Order: sequence, then structure tokens, then C-alpha cells
Amino acid sequence: MLEMFDIPSDIRDMLDTSYVQDGELKMDTSKLKFMYDSKEFIHNQTRFIVERESEIKAYEEQVERLTTRIKEEQARMKAMRQFVAKSIEKSGIKAKFSDVHAVTRHSKSVLVETTEFLPPDLITEKVTIQPNKVLIRERIKAGDSFKGVTLLENLSLEIR
Repeated sequence: MLEMFDIPSDIRDMLDTSYVQDGELKMDTSKLKFMYDSKEFIHNQTRFIVERESEIKAYEEQVERLTTRIKEEQARMKAMRQFVAKSIEKSGIKAKFSDVHAVTRHSKSVLVETTEFLPPDLITEKVTIQPNKVLIRERIKAGDSFKGVTLLENLSLEIR
């Protein structure tokens, strides 16, 4: 874990073991020496958030690097499979060995570059239905109500 700040161990331990249940943050505050709504506690919580968000950013960057590497390796293996398949086809070699064997197969696929010239019966439409939340919010603010829709008020924290 990345530790950028000197957060007291009792606070760090409590924050490290916190969890979310039913959308609420749960933590054991019984071991704290002061009120958990004190200025010192809020200061250390904010520092903890900065640490963890930095750690999350590092994880996301690592995932991005690994995802790129996976895609590169997948492309390389796809090209290598094609190369081996063509080599087997061209040479006529039976690629059956004691530990592995490779068999080539021929298949057909369709590449559609444009649907412009296809008859309607060969085209499938995909429709996405989703609520227009901007208009719904405006209508609720104007006094309308809709069954199954609630206007939520969210509280966010900006840390600089």
C-alpha cells in the first residue's frame, strides 16, 4: 500500500478495514482516542483518500499497460497461427507430433463493408431504449412526478 502521509496507526488501521454495506461506509471507531468527527480525523481521512486514489490510478495504469500487452500478444498469436496454417497448407506436412498437433480447416465468412445496397430483409435493426435523464430531471423540478423515478441529491467531496 502506498503511504504518502503520516497517518496515525489507529486511524490507518480503522480506515484500512472499513467497508461498504448497503451503500454506507462501515468502520469500527471504538478504538479511536478522539471523536471521529473531529478536525484531525477528517484531515487524516482526506489524506487517506488521496493515498488510495493515487493507488487506484496506479492500478488503472497497470491494467491499461497489461491490456495493451494482451492485445499485442493476441495479434501476434493470430498472425503466427495464420503463418503456421499457410505453411502446413503449402508444404502438405502432417503436423502431428508426440506433444501437439495442428490441423487446418477451411471456412467461409461474410464481410459487409456497407449495408447501403442490401435489401431490407437482410438487415437487422438494433434499437436502444433508455431514459432521457436530463429531461426527466427538468420535468421533476417543474413539478411532474413519475412512478419508479426518484430525484436523488448527491453529496460529493472535492479534494485539491
